[in-house]
Amino acid sequence: SYQKADGSSGIYIATYGDHSDGIAYYSVLNSLNGDWINKYDDEPRYHLMTKNNSITINNTETFSESEIEQFGTIAITLSKGSETRYIIALNSNCIIDDNGLIKHDGTIEIIPVFQVNAPATELFCTTYKKDDQVQQDINNQKRQEALDIVNEMHSLINNKEDYNNFKSRGDLFKIQTDSNDYIEITGLAYQKEQELGGNTGVIVDTNGTNLSIKAGTINDFYVEFSTKGSYRLHDNEEISEVSYSYRIIKSYDGYLIAKIGYRIPGNIGLVALSPTIEADISNNELFHHSSS
Repeated sequence: SYQKADGSSGIYIATYGDHSDGIAYYSVLNSLNGDWINKYDDEPRYHLMTKNNSITINNTETFSESEIEQFGTIAITLSKGSETRYIIALNSNCIIDDNGLIKHDGTIEIIPVFQVNAPATELFCTTYKKDDQVQQDINNQKRQEALDIVNEMHSLINNKEDYNNFKSRGDLFKIQTDSNDYIEITGLAYQKEQELGGNTGVIVDTNGTNLSIKAGTINDFYVEFSTKGSYRLHDNEEISEVSYSYRIIKSYDGYLIAKIGYRIPGNIGLVALSPTIEADISNNELFHHSSS
């Protein structure tokens, strides 16, 4: 990193190596086409989607082609205005195929530049993996993650002392309410999640868009919903849509809520609703959030 003449920070990356079987230069951005998720469970969670010459991270930040700069043969930076947000680099196991894409077993590293001492996180692509066994292994892993989440929730609820002593965290938290309304319960859960997020220094103004109860009963259900709004970091303002998935289980004084990550079957063990319960939440105050 270095300081530019205007006082802003710049990023320069020196890269070398040939990952393309003799091709001296290729587009790193194009080679990333597809969906990328975490290689290891103990690392920060990422979902990176690359299509139409743009990159979207965790369904919240989208970088257009003009905001993506390539350095050498294996790395790119993602920026908003004068602020570099991420570095993405190809690992040594990346081989570019005849279509200009990374072969199915290649991995990449993503590094959030704006976080102090943030680690690099290894991602692998799910879109271009054609090995059925690889896909089945991923599904089995995600199913086990879902079982672990639900088992932890039931274990807490079944032990009143443990439940009372449990401190809400970002991925698992409690709300106190005697409501029996799916939408109200989900809205209270969303408000609690925002409260746990704290003040990030980003100005946010969001409203809900739509909500869908996919499975279960009022005592144990799986819900998905989306919010859309604006956020501002320094002088840059973005409009984004964010998707949420919760597993919500009733406790003796309210509900226990687990955030469900990408590709994890949050409805595991529940009977699917047919049809699902759909709701327009655009004017519901529980799904409005504003912070600074």
